[in-house]
Amino acid sequence: MKRISILAAFLLLAAGAKAQTYSYLTFQQTDGTQKSLTANGLKITFSGNTLTATSAEGTTTLPLTGLSKMFFTSEVSGVLNPTGGQTLVTIGESSISVLAPVGTTIRVYTTDGRLLTNFRKRWNGTEEICSGLERGLYLVSVGSVTSKVYIR
Repeated sequence: MKRISILAAFLLLAAGAKAQTYSYLTFQQTDGTQKSLTANGLKITFSGNTLTATSAEGTTTLPLTGLSKMFFTSEVSGVLNPTGGQTLVTIGESSISVLAPVGTTIRVYTTDGRLLTNFRKRWNGTEEICSGLERGLYLVSVGSVTSKVYIR
């Protein structure tokens, strides 16, 4: 009788177990920057010293020498431009960088509403706008688009 009870308890626990779902594959560079792509339908190929990842967001090519690691996650680690498929916000180890047109206003807030920076983009290319951030959730406003980002 004791064996049947233990077996029944084990089967109940096993029936309730479920695998965790990860929606994104994140690529982390050796400089700490990250880019996430939708995992569903993602195709990865290697050619020479280059990784090419193709998903619904477009194609990303990364040199393998600059790739620190890649991992699955349920949260996106880069904010995608809904019209161009281009990364606007890149999350580093403790920093946030932004790719946006010159003159774009960028703001970073804590989850309690405190403004950390109010920044106007000064030049083309990616600019680091906030560094030395503690682990946690932040709101990043790029022009009229606001997104949540998480510093690990």
